[in-house]
Amino acid sequence: MINMIEEFIEHQREILFYYSPYTFLKHIEKKELTDQTVVQPLLKKVIADDMEVIEIYVKKEPHLFIFNKLKWDSDYFGFEVFKIEHVLYKHNNMALLREAIKIFASEFEAKGNCYLFSCIPCEDINLSQALCSTSFSLVETRLNYYLEIKEVFDSTRYPARNARGEDIAILKEIAKRQKNIYDRVHADPAFSDEVADEYLGTFIEQAINGFADFTLVPELDNTPAFGFLSSNNPTEILGERIAKLVLAAVDNSVHKGWMYKLLSEVVFQLRQKQGTILTTITQSANRPAIRTWEKAGFKLGFTSYVFSVKYD
Repeated sequence: MINMIEEFIEHQREILFYYSPYTFLKHIEKKELTDQTVVQPLLKKVIADDMEVIEIYVKKEPHLFIFNKLKWDSDYFGFEVFKIEHVLYKHNNMALLREAIKIFASEFEAKGNCYLFSCIPCEDINLSQALCSTSFSLVETRLNYYLEIKEVFDSTRYPARNARGEDIAILKEIAKRQKNIYDRVHADPAFSDEVADEYLGTFIEQAINGFADFTLVPELDNTPAFGFLSSNNPTEILGERIAKLVLAAVDNSVHKGWMYKLLSEVVFQLRQKQGTILTTITQSANRPAIRTWEKAGFKLGFTSYVFSVKYD
């Protein structure tokens, strides 16, 4: 199977480049970037059985669906959650690809009580158009931003501290109240508003408890935490030290402008940890977030689509 996957990868190498979350690293040669951040991680996961592979033939043309079950999500939502990482094939026939997707999805429809989703780059026109012709729905258009924090950034310091266990209850409520209706879970009809809100609350709780490396909140006299920004620490990737924002929400009715201030403090801490780049995501419909990130100097790295389907 590995040999077959490698053969398909070579056939689709040009489009697989866009599956890298680091395509904004323009100084890295495309082949190296694709190998280091897409191909090698994929093969490693398949060899370790961290990914499942289903082979589907349509008119003698093979298609490889590479996916994995998300255990935490499955346990949380009460139904099996699967993420489709890649669909590999060696033709340019839209009808064949569409039929292969339908056959793949039908196996999960027969199983029932499951949810499938996939995040694909906007450049993969064939797959996105094929998915649109099946039971999958487009639930999010995702904008992926990056900030070169090694460049000049606002050096003003703002009073902030690390979130503590006693902050969790109020931060969960803030996450629910300041929800982003355009994110995948809120925009997807597979999840009720109540479930999506609770998911956000659980997300910030998990972030404080270790899912994120650190979470900052405003530190003002006699004022409970009214916002938060969670981030991971920098990781060495192709000569850069790249960090990722995990989750953010601020109640501007208490004090305005604190999303930017918390971001400034996060960047300060990441600089102390020799970070060079910070990434984040938002949705094309989330104009306030876009304004905040671009005001801070973030640049658009790439755009991706999230498709999903739920079978009862």
